[in-house]
Amino acid sequence: MTKHVVITGANRGIGLGLVKYYLDKDYTVAACCRQPNHADELNELAEQCTTLSVYSLDVESEASISDFVTALGDAEVDLVINNAGYYGPKGYAFGQVDITEWHKVFAINAMGPLLVAQHLAPLLAKCENSKLVCLSSKMGSMTDR
Repeated sequence: MTKHVVITGANRGIGLGLVKYYLDKDYTVAACCRQPNHADELNELAEQCTTLSVYSLDVESEASISDFVTALGDAEVDLVINNAGYYGPKGYAFGQVDITEWHKVFAINAMGPLLVAQHLAPLLAKCENSKLVCLSSKMGSMTDR
């Protein structure tokens, strides 16, 4: 039986690399990104590969997450990779905090993966040995200030 993986933040970088990796491993891949119409390389892959589907998903929006899970229907999901992330404001110094931008950082990088996990839990529960992976890149660095 073919395994099914959901990857958030799949339009570039690590996410796109993961899409290619799992396609090579014969998984069915649900690749998610905020703006699929701007995900050229991902869409080109989807045109070539019948086991790749591209979905619109904004992890900052619970309605978007719910719509995505509804679109998956009764799929059995073996693996969810929460990869979507937001770097946030750059070049700010103490006393110049942009609270709106930092709320967005927290919503996308912390709450987003939690909500994705919460909504996909029933589909993960259908598979024995299913896994949920949350990862970060430089966006999660504790040392790169």
